[in-house]
Amino acid sequence: MTEKSVIQVRVYRSPGGEGEDAGRVGAYREYEVEYRDRMTVMNVCDYIHEIVDRSLAYYKSCRIGKCTGCVMEVDGKNRLACTTLARAGMKIGPARGYQVIRDLMVDL
Repeated sequence: MTEKSVIQVRVYRSPGGEGEDAGRVGAYREYEVEYRDRMTVMNVCDYIHEIVDRSLAYYKSCRIGKCTGCVMEVDGKNRLACTTLARAGMKIGPARGYQVIRDLMVDL
């Protein structure tokens, strides 16, 4: 029997309510995620959305790095969530240089 590995990540969350988060007035929230080998940032977002908190807003489409719609800020740099490998302690936020719609979704 294999022991499950859990990592801690911090994810940007917009304040509650309707409307855009144009002023980036949200805060980072810590989540525990069950880690799997070769897990991407997109897989982390999927896990949080499916298992922990259905209200997390993020964009996903091609999942192979072609459409660039899943761009997010990962540890201070804009990266594609579908191709960036996850690691413990990472900080995931909305991509810099774009207006935040909600949580990790930006106006591309």
